Amino acid sequence: MATTVVGRSHLPKQGTKTYDRYEGVVRLHLVPHLGGVEVAKLAPRQVQDLETKLLNEGMDPIGVQMVHNVLSGAMKHALRMELIFRDPVALVSPPSAPSTEAYSPGMEQVRALLAVGAASGHYMWPCVYLIIYTGLRRGEVLALTWENLDLEERALRVEASLVVAKGGGIVKSPKTESGCRTVNLDAESVSALREHKSRQQELAEQLGVEPPEWVFPRQDLSGWCHPNTLTYFVKSLRKEANIPDLTMRSLRHFHASVALNSGQNPVVVSKRIGHAKVSTTMNTYAHALPGWQSETAEAVAKVINAGA
Repeated sequence: MATTVVGRSHLPKQGTKTYDRYEGVVRLHLVPHLGGVEVAKLAPRQVQDLETKLLNEGMDPIGVQMVHNVLSGAMKHALRMELIFRDPVALVSPPSAPSTEAYSPGMEQVRALLAVGAASGHYMWPCVYLIIYTGLRRGEVLALTWENLDLEERALRVEASLVVAKGGGIVKSPKTESGCRTVNLDAESVSALREHKSRQQELAEQLGVEPPEWVFPRQDLSGWCHPNTLTYFVKSLRKEANIPDLTMRSLRHFHASVALNSGQNPVVVSKRIGHAKVSTTMNTYAHALPGWQSETAEAVAKVINAGA
């Protein structure tokens, strides 16, 4: 599989994975249903009928929203090019997706996972460990190079994400400026990374190759590690630890939930996990703030009663 590693000072905001997703929307949904309609004659009713049809066929509202957004982008471009003089998609409201709180595994479940993972001796275990203790995304942790780590200062720098699409792997910059961030490390994580680096260097000597730039490369150190390798490893750990519904994303949610539940400032937590807005963090992890409503109620009552 070909690999495209873009210079880190000129990383693209959009990867081919996004292109592939949009191409699939056009090919599977827009062309079959609207391909025979002239752009200038597309009516809001036809857009609404398409979205209703997709919902009735069982497509998730989020999927229908994507279809809507791709078509909307095309119509906005056509409007700018004066191919049309009104945007029919702008007159249609896409279906709203229900707001759901992020699933986070329990403390005992994660501790069980930590025990199973440590005993596995698997070369990707330090990667999973780091996700649990930092809340990094899968692509972010796999894009880390040793230059991104400052173990003396107990910190790492997130400045890229590894994604895989048609044609190979691409290291690209985060979608938002908040995605580029410095994440501090605890002492145990630093020790784990030092041990991981030492083992990696020993393996490189045994194989007669140069130590890799990647913190978490392939097992033979030949290049970047495919994200699916990490996902399959987590699935095997989940099965062995008998933990249902645990995913890579839920480990990230676990980190954020524990941070908020321990009383950490939501602004700090938001920056640590790379959210563009603290409101996103609060909306996603409201379940991790037990008692916050009752505390607010008591605080407001105290102020009001003080003037009584």
